[in-house]
Amino acid sequence: MTIDCGGDGLVVSGDLMHHQFQCADANVAEIGDWDIPMAARTRHDFLDTCCAKGTVVAGTHFAVAPLGRVERNGSAWRFRRLEG
Repeated sequence: MTIDCGGDGLVVSGDLMHHQFQCADANVAEIGDWDIPMAARTRHDFLDTCCAKGTVVAGTHFAVAPLGRVERNGSAWRFRRLEG
């Protein structure tokens, strides 16, 4: 779900991602990934888009610091929590 905030936007990750470490390795599957290759491609596309647009991500399953932005980290990404 994407929420238009009149600025950078906010996307709620829902069941797409369950932990921030999936930014470092989007191929890490979860039990709910019934089509693992498709789920990995979807996460890759999601991370690329969020990174390119600077969208704020609300990681609904992230236990700590669920609001942040996705940044490039070499050939992968990293999740940088929002400060303040």
